[in-house]
Amino acid sequence: MDLEQFSEEETNQIIAYGIERGKVILITTLIALMLGYVFGIFFQGIIFWVCLSALRRYAGGYHADTQNRCYVISFIMVVLSLMSIRQITNIGLIGLLFQAISLCTILFLAPVENQNRVLDQSEKKKYEVKTKSIAVFLSSTYVILYIVNKQEIAIPIGVASFVVAILLIVGYMKGQKSKCKI
Repeated sequence: MDLEQFSEEETNQIIAYGIERGKVILITTLIALMLGYVFGIFFQGIIFWVCLSALRRYAGGYHADTQNRCYVISFIMVVLSLMSIRQITNIGLIGLLFQAISLCTILFLAPVENQNRVLDQSEKKKYEVKTKSIAVFLSSTYVILYIVNKQEIAIPIGVASFVVAILLIVGYMKGQKSKCKI
């Protein structure tokens, strides 16, 4: 983005927005890592957060209507995800099934737009390729880790993929509901 094409006021707004987003990302990352530490799964919490962030960035999906609702839903989602990671000790065939369902959902739906982030055709294609590449990489890594019996690393990858799949489904349904009202 070339800031020279904007007025000084617009440039200041863009910079302020970027700083605010940076603060939110930093705070949510610290909360996720702190919760991972509190639950005794710090390393798994890092894996979960990295995988979730990488997928979510391009996949889109559900976005809350207000910032406060977003914070609450995000916090609950992270707590439930980390609690799940802590409780799951053996993924077995059920885990592989969930990973396959998550991958298929991501491949079929991503990217899912929302009213705050409408994508043009080139952005859709770019986000679709990135999301699908990341999803296939994570799913392949999950399967390899399952085969070599490194489930403690596979579990957070699977949970992150599952969370993104759910957010895509809910975001898609919310978008369809919005289109029906028009």
